[in-house]
Amino acid sequence: MKKFLQFFCLLCILISFLNIFGPNPFQNKTKNIVLQGDLKINQEGVPFSGCWVITDYKMSDLYSLDTRELKKTLGTTAIVNKNNVLLLGNVYKNPYFKTKIVKPEEYFNKYNISPSDLGIDNNKKVKVIDIIGKNNSSTQVVKIDENTLITQLGGTFFIYNKK
Repeated sequence: MKKFLQFFCLLCILISFLNIFGPNPFQNKTKNIVLQGDLKINQEGVPFSGCWVITDYKMSDLYSLDTRELKKTLGTTAIVNKNNVLLLGNVYKNPYFKTKIVKPEEYFNKYNISPSDLGIDNNKKVKVIDIIGKNNSSTQVVKIDENTLITQLGGTFFIYNKK
C-alpha cells in the first residue's frame, strides 16, 4: 500500500508538472476577487504562488484522519501557479481566487482550534483564500505570511512553508 501511495503521489506531481509547463488549451485569465481589505496580487495574478512543502500538521478536536497517514504527508509538495493548483493530491485547473482578510480567532474557532496552537498571533490578520477550479471543485488556504500557508482537511491543519 505504501508503494502504491508513493507511486500515486509521484504520478500526481508528474501530471502537475506536465500541466504547469506544457501547453494548456483551456487556459483562461485568472480572476481575483478581493472581498474586503487590501491585497497585493503578485505578477502572476494569484495571491500566492510557487512550491510549498508540508512541514507540520496540527489536529483539532474534530480531526477524522488516521494519524499514521498524517505522518506520511510531511514533506508533500504543493504547487501553485496561475494555471493550476496542486494541493493535498487535488488539482484545481484554471483557478480563480476569492480573498478575504479576517482575524485568526474568527476563522479557526469554528474548527475548535486556537490560532496560538498553530503558531499564529491573534493580533495579526490573516488572508483566507478560496480556490475554485474550473470544475467547481474548491478549497481554502489561509495565508499567514509570505512564507507560510495553512490548509484544513478532516479537522487537521497542514502547515506549508515556501520552498
